[in-house]
Amino acid sequence: MKGKHPLPFSVDRIIRSKRKTIALQITEEGELWVRAPYHAKESDIYRVLLKHVAWVEKHLAAARQRKAARPERLFVEGELFYYLGHTYPLRFSVQTPQPLLFDGAAFVMHAGKQAEAALLFEKWYIEQAAVFLPERVAGWAARAGLQGYYTAVKVSRARKRWGSCSSKGSLNFSWRLMMAPVEVVDYVIVHELAHLRHHNHSAAFWQEVERQMPGYAVHHRWLRQHGHLFSL
Repeated sequence: MKGKHPLPFSVDRIIRSKRKTIALQITEEGELWVRAPYHAKESDIYRVLLKHVAWVEKHLAAARQRKAARPERLFVEGELFYYLGHTYPLRFSVQTPQPLLFDGAAFVMHAGKQAEAALLFEKWYIEQAAVFLPERVAGWAARAGLQGYYTAVKVSRARKRWGSCSSKGSLNFSWRLMMAPVEVVDYVIVHELAHLRHHNHSAAFWQEVERQMPGYAVHHRWLRQHGHLFSL
């Protein structure tokens, strides 16, 4: 990034769109993304970054600290895995009829499938999300009067975003949400539903989120603080 004064950090990605303002985003991977209008000049982006140096440094450090604190997955007997906000141990069995199943008290994996554990868990979470999320979306959409506003509910493998709403009304959610508490999942759903009315993060957008879910900020903050734990 060019400028009179070098910045103490680098920009990992610049995403241009039809948005009207420049926004800074710190990802869970500890990267700095800039979201900017198509017409924004590099000098415009530089001025925004220079104005927010302290904010960027603070949040970059926090994100990188959270990343470093992520548990290393070993997929061994007794290791705990999240499902809708609760943790359950992993057990191995040579008698289980499926490569991986959840019996309500533990995850049970076939003893011969440990080498494939990460893929099996991801597949399991995706399968659960494909059933759970559309039902939750339908419920919240009905409450908000948005039943006919969205065109699809899809499960994604996104690592940097919990959810997104396309310009055509497709709602996309990361399978990792299946590790989060239900109330946090609901917050992400409400967030994306609000984008059906406001395709930005304006004051009107946040008022819509508040209207649908008073006190949403608690869940928003919780996800920012704990979301790094939901990985394989």
